[in-house]
Amino acid sequence: MSKETADASGPWDGLDELRVRLHEISRDRSAGAVEREAALGAVDTKRRLALALAAPDACTRCSRHDAKQPQGFEGGRCCSHPLGRLFTEDMLAMLATGGMGGEALQGPAHTGAGCAFRDRLGCTLQPAQRPNACAGYICQSLSEELQTKGAREGVATLCAELEDSERKFRSARTLRLAALEIEALLNRREG
Repeated sequence: MSKETADASGPWDGLDELRVRLHEISRDRSAGAVEREAALGAVDTKRRLALALAAPDACTRCSRHDAKQPQGFEGGRCCSHPLGRLFTEDMLAMLATGGMGGEALQGPAHTGAGCAFRDRLGCTLQPAQRPNACAGYICQSLSEELQTKGAREGVATLCAELEDSERKFRSARTLRLAALEIEALLNRREG
C-alpha cells in the first residue's frame, strides 16, 4: 500500500487498492507451514473471540453522545483508523493465508461511519476477516463490562492467542521472504 493510502483520512480511500493487493497476495501459495498454522489459528481465535464478546452494550453506547461520531450509527470511536494502518502487508498476507480473498472486502453502499466496513449496525466484515487490531480491541468500557460479566479473563486469553498467532506469522513470513531475497541475490551473483 502506498504512503498516500496508508495516511489517507477518508474511510473509502484505498479500498480498491486494498482489494487488488489482497487478491494479488492470495494468489501467492508459497507460505510455509508455520505461516499457514498461525493464520488458520488466528481465524479460529477471531471466531471464538467474537462469540465470547457477543453483542456488548459498551460498543453500542460509546458514541451516542459523541459529536465527532455520525448520528444513528451503533458503536464507535474505535472504528476510525485509516485502512492502511489496519491492513498492513503482513496482515493482508495473514488474512489471505487464512483463506480470505479480495472479494471479501465489500463495504456497505455508503458510509459516514469512520471505516469503509462499518454500517449502521457495526462491522460488515465477518469476524475471521477483520484485522487482528479490530478483532482484539478492548477499550476500557468494554473491559469493565467483561469484568462485570465474568468474561474478561477468557477474552484476555483469546486476545493473547491472537497476538501470538500474529507474531508467529510475521516472524515466519519475514524469515521466508528474507531467504527468498538472499537466494535471488546469490543467483544474480552467480549468473
